[in-house]
Formats: sequence, structure tokens, C-alpha cells
Amino acid sequence: MKVISGDRRIDGVLITEDGGFDDPVLSFHQANTLGTGVTVTFNFLTDSNLPNFEVMNASQRNAVLNILAMFETFANIEFEEVADGQEADIQFGNAALGQDGSGTVGITYLSFDTIDGTYGWLEDVEVYLANDARVNPSEYENPQPDTFAYGVLIHEIGHAVGLEHPFFGIRTPIGTDSTEYSMMSYTDGFAQPEEPRTVMPFDVLALQYLYGANMSHMSGNTRYDITEFEEGSIQTIWDAGGSDTVDLSALGEAGPRFGGQSLHYVDLDRLIDTGAKVFVAEGSNLEHVVGSNFADWVVGNGLNNNINTGPGDDLIESRAGTDTVSAGSGDDSFMNSAGDDVFRGEGGDDRALGQAGDNLFYGGSGADVLLGGLGQDSLLGGGGDDAIAGDGYSTYFGSDDRLDGGADDDLLMGGLGADTFVFRPFEGSDTIARFDVETQEILGRDFEIGQDSWMLLGFGFSDADQALQAFSNTANGAVFSSSGTTILIRGVTVEELTSDSFVFVDVGA
Repeated sequence: MKVISGDRRIDGVLITEDGGFDDPVLSFHQANTLGTGVTVTFNFLTDSNLPNFEVMNASQRNAVLNILAMFETFANIEFEEVADGQEADIQFGNAALGQDGSGTVGITYLSFDTIDGTYGWLEDVEVYLANDARVNPSEYENPQPDTFAYGVLIHEIGHAVGLEHPFFGIRTPIGTDSTEYSMMSYTDGFAQPEEPRTVMPFDVLALQYLYGANMSHMSGNTRYDITEFEEGSIQTIWDAGGSDTVDLSALGEAGPRFGGQSLHYVDLDRLIDTGAKVFVAEGSNLEHVVGSNFADWVVGNGLNNNINTGPGDDLIESRAGTDTVSAGSGDDSFMNSAGDDVFRGEGGDDRALGQAGDNLFYGGSGADVLLGGLGQDSLLGGGGDDAIAGDGYSTYFGSDDRLDGGADDDLLMGGLGADTFVFRPFEGSDTIARFDVETQEILGRDFEIGQDSWMLLGFGFSDADQALQAFSNTANGAVFSSSGTTILIRGVTVEELTSDSFVFVDVGA
């Protein structure tokens, strides 16, 4: 039986025989073969019984051809034009549609047949644009992308191939009855004059459920230069495979969005919003991002992403997958999710927060805040006065972290777990302590005797006992001072330290 999918995002935009959950789904399949490709014939009507019928002009025909080609990019549906006057699966024309006061601007007349109520198919479909005096002749006689008339054609062709309004019969999830999700909706989903120039994400899911996904479309290594998407335009893309890159590098500074902030936005699973709105159809595989020279907000996906942002102050969020992030010279923020990620802050005062993965964070040359998470993290501050915490915000969970402040004056907190603190000559004055990760206010002792350890590299000590001679007691704790490096272990006395506190002591000058 040709049945609904069980996914309301799909089923809410499918035509069924009587609009119910148990009714046959209607498509151009004349057998019980949902999810496979079809060929659909079409032409342009030369006659009709509808009032004020007119044949479509060259501009209207061109719009129809472009929209049919757009549908083909998403699903295995091939449209084949046959001579006007012949029988065809779908036929197009103009007529006066709103004389009854309904305000109709486009309409699709569906014919279908069924076998024993188990499956049905579409046939003899007619699609009309309005040519009443009340519509804008310049727009309807010359439908161009981004206009309402062009959107009407997309909507009506959606009906013609088996798509329904999301508010009729089986409904899409609450809050999704708008053109942000489906061109079959009557509710505008965008606070701008432009109409979407393609079908939208729920429509794509439904088309691929009916006819299968077009796995040859954008199946290679594709680079999406976002400047090629016109300012203000709204569309959905489908990418079938390959190693793909979203490239923002040629963009200027973003206009205000997201609460007034000037940000270019990329969510590899859902939406690219840079002035043009480019929705990413579910199942597309976009892997990599090259940022702009301005502020970007980049959200990864479940794949292994390479994200390289520019000199702006960027916000980067990873998802599952092993991601590599180079954040450029701005004051950047990075949030890890579940993967084992590498973050390189480069210049600027950066902030990196780990979650569940085993991460490598390198702050670079600014005053950075590096916060590990539940995983076994390696946190390297680089130049600048850094604050580094192995377990991030957590005071209940932690793991075995490696903390390396690098040059300048750093604040280090291992947290729970057996942590290793790494030091070298001429790296400034560092402090090991428990501190507030937001304010860097020192709260107390962090170093745990018998659990945490030091790695001293290049100081020339012959053994751990000799290294201990470089310590002295102060009111705030034990202080190590040698070869241009000073380290305060807050709340610890020299007498508590033993040779077991050193996992490795470098021998030689």
C-alpha cells in the first residue's frame, strides 16, 4: 500500500486520497513503488473551458521550465516536454480564477485513480495562473524569481506532483506552517518582500519520499561561493555527496541580524544566512567552512568539519565528529560538543569551552580562556596571559587533562582527574589554583598531591629532588622559581611535594 511515512514533516505536505492517515498517498507512480524515480510529461494548454483562458507567454513558459528543472535537482523526477495539444501528465495555462471572490491567484486541478483503495496515482493535472484584472499584470505575465507570482507557480507545481498544504488533513509539527518550511503553506515565514525561489526543506523531504533523492546532484567536491546567492534571495540547496566547502571569504560585513548583531551565520545542517538565506536540505553533506574577514557564527554538523574563520570576532560551535577549527586573529569563541576537536585560536583574546570530547585547544598569542570538559583534554595557552581550566565549569566531573600555559602569566586549574601541568624556562609567572572561570578570581587550592603532576622541560635538573630545591614556601603556597619561570601552587607547601609529583624531569641545560 502507498502509505504515509510516519514523519509529520513529510506527511503534512503529502496529498492523500481523502486527507487521512490511512488513505493512499497520491503521486505519479502507477504502482506501489514510492521512493523510485518517474518521468512526468508536460506541455502548455492551447484551449480550456475556464473563463478568460489564455495560453502562457514566453516568459511564463520559461518560468515553468526553470521551476521544473529546480524540482529535478532534489528528487528523481524527470519532466519531459511534449508537443502542445497532445496528452500530458501536467498542462499549464492562464485563466480568470478569482471571479467568485475567492482571491485565487493560482490553482491546480488534480485527477487521480486508485486500485482497491490501496494505492492511487495522479493523472491529467492542469495548473493555471490567474490573469484577472486584480493581479499585477507585469508580475504575472513575467514571473521572475523572488516574486509572488513565481512563488505561486512553485506552489501549484508542488500540488501537481503530490504536495499538499501543511494545514490540511495531516498537519506538520506545531509552529512549522510557514514558507520557512514549505512552499505549500499560506503563511509567509520571512519578514522581507522576497519570496522563496525554490521548494523548502519539508517539501524536499516529501519529494524524496515520493520519488527518491537525486543522488547525482552536487555529488562531487563542491565549493559554495556564497556571493553567488543574490542578496535577499531565499532558497534551499540539496548536496548529494563529496567533500564540500561553504566559502564566505568574499563577503563584506554583515548587516544587523540575530538581535542586532552583525554576523554571517552558517549552520551546516540547516541554514546559511549572509543576506541571502540558503536552507540546507536534510541529508545534504556539507563538511567545511571558510569564513569571512568579519564576524561569523558557524555551527558544525555530525561530519568531520574543517572550519577556518578570518580576522573577525567569530563564534564557532562544533557538533559530533572530529572537527578542526582555526579561528583567525579576532577575539573568538569556540564551544565543543561531543567530538574530539582541535581548536587553534591564533591571534586575539579567545575563549574555548570543551564538553564531552578529548580536545586539543591552543589559544595562540592573545589573553585566552581555555576550558576543558569531561574528556581528556590538552590545553595550551600560547602567548598572552591565559586562564586554563581542565574541567571547564564542572566541579563534579572531570578527566585527566594536560595544561600548558606557554609564555606570559597564566592561571591554571586542572580540576578533577590526574592532571599534568607543563612548564618551560622563560615562560613568565603562572599560578595553579582553583578559580572562577568567568572572573578569574582565585578561590583556593587545585593541585592534588599524589594525583596531579608536573612536567618540567629544559630546566636542566638531574633528578626530581634537585627540582624540589627550586621551591620555597610563601603565604599563598609553594613557589617554584628557575630559569625565568615562576610558578605558584596555591595552598600547597613545599613539604607536601614529593618526587612522585613529577611525571618527567628534563635532564640537561
